[in-house]
Amino acid sequence: MSRSVMTVSNAVQIVYLEIDYDLEEWMWDDELEYIRDTIKAKYKSFEDANTWDGREEFRVLENGLAKVVVCSYGSIASINLVPLDLEGVYGWGAADTTPLAEHWCNQIAKGFAELFPARLRSLGRASNGEQFFEKVIG
Repeated sequence: MSRSVMTVSNAVQIVYLEIDYDLEEWMWDDELEYIRDTIKAKYKSFEDANTWDGREEFRVLENGLAKVVVCSYGSIASINLVPLDLEGVYGWGAADTTPLAEHWCNQIAKGFAELFPARLRSLGRASNGEQFFEKVIG
């Protein structure tokens, strides 16, 4: 059975990139730096992060409202823009703060995707889990 690249379930925007499947570890680090630098050039509030949120979810950036998580499988990487669950972070309930994080992520979602002109668009999945993509033009 095939499978797809993982995505974060509550991501507001997901960008797919094709990566060289035979990348050595140091080259993968360069890819992560490219992702970080590209996003931070436009959204200055993001700071570097280097934590695993799960077995396949590597957090590369974060700010007070969102995190950027990279997942990869085979020759595809997903870059996920995810609002933070702010319940209790500032002493308020989630009903008070989480909508702010979601609103901010929704505001930047289109521009976030456009930072990567060589991105892919997911066309869907087959019944065996294999995912299909096309290159975004323009």
